[in-house]
Amino acid sequence: FVSAESPWPLSATGDKLVIQSESSDRSNVYLVGQPAKIAVGSGWVVANELQLSQNDQLFWINHPGELVLPQEALSQEPNDGTWAWRSPPRIQWGERMTFDGRNARFGGGVILDCRLQTDATTLWHLLANARTLTLDMSQRVPFQLPTGATKSQRSVSKPEVQVVRLDGDVDIKAVQTDLAGVRKSAENFVLPRLEFQVPAKTFIGYGPGQLWSRRFANTSSLATTVPGLASGPLTASQAGNNS
Repeated sequence: FVSAESPWPLSATGDKLVIQSESSDRSNVYLVGQPAKIAVGSGWVVANELQLSQNDQLFWINHPGELVLPQEALSQEPNDGTWAWRSPPRIQWGERMTFDGRNARFGGGVILDCRLQTDATTLWHLLANARTLTLDMSQRVPFQLPTGATKSQRSVSKPEVQVVRLDGDVDIKAVQTDLAGVRKSAENFVLPRLEFQVPAKTFIGYGPGQLWSRRFANTSSLATTVPGLASGPLTASQAGNNS
């Protein structure tokens, strides 16, 4: 997990670091700071206290914190310029997060924001609020190699985020712009649950839910205006599943 052959480079900074060895190849790590920070690849996580148990295969934070997903963990296919993460998802949570190598869970109220380019001329600026958020990985991220493992036994594929799942009072605000930041539309979705299947680039909403949509005829830019809420009239109210 912290070796040079790890799929993602890792560094840690803080005011205090405690390492308790459980065995020759497994340790418990306790990092404290104002804030403490662990950088993994191009992403990072910050909070006042971060804890890792290689023995239990668990990373957890019992405090509010913030995480930016590494670009290396996000599918970039197709790599033809029509789909790209212009800023990767940033997650802020209010109480606790846990990560067992396969599933990351965030609670106490969460905020997610990111920017996506979906074609050659379109950017989406997304801001989501929910009670909880879950990330499912395509494969487990090992916190240590099995005893006796060699480089040839390591998986050649890197883990990627498979599903982003928002639950409870989900409120999503999405602003569509061109590449210069000129607004085209603003949307506001309110629903109980939303899933984003990352490799398939598919959003699945579960109702009942509501959608407000507004189209802009002017040429105002996000750089010169405040991106307020989508304030247009209600255009859709659905019961059952929405997508």
